[in-house]
Amino acid sequence: MQDLTLFLTASASGAVVDVLPLATGVPAASGEPNHDAGRNGDPWLTLIPGDPPATGAQRFGWTATSPVRFHGTATASIWLTGSTALSNYAIQVQLRRCTASGCVAIENRGTSASGPILSILGVQLWTPATVNFGTIDEVLAAGESLELVVTATGSRDVWLAYDTQPTPSRLDFNST
Repeated sequence: MQDLTLFLTASASGAVVDVLPLATGVPAASGEPNHDAGRNGDPWLTLIPGDPPATGAQRFGWTATSPVRFHGTATASIWLTGSTALSNYAIQVQLRRCTASGCVAIENRGTSASGPILSILGVQLWTPATVNFGTIDEVLAAGESLELVVTATGSRDVWLAYDTQPTPSRLDFNST
């Protein structure tokens, strides 16, 4: 397998759904959409610590169309911020394999990032949180999925950014 980058993307409508896509194409969009306008007016997607999965976590998935082996190091770069100035934003990131009978965790890692509040001169400030999953050796059959689940774990709401060039949240696999 060659190196592979999967970007966290929005659904075609941009709305929050149970599982959003992981895609190989580099995001082309710009701006800061509100992907959960039905919940709040905050930019992007708000994850609330301690909430049920519908508001405390977001799943992103990629489905294999033919058998594929992920063999090498895996790293996620997740762009986030929040509504509180100079705070730490904590997340748990799980990489898992999903089949017709359910999902099984491959790796589970926590991380945090510090960030300033909102914007300076109208420019939103986001901080990448890096999660190193170590070496992964996983084979997916056609129709099976690889999922990345991001969950807020600290004491503050986390704003998760994805699907634009300024904030290209992604999952990288480097072949060995």
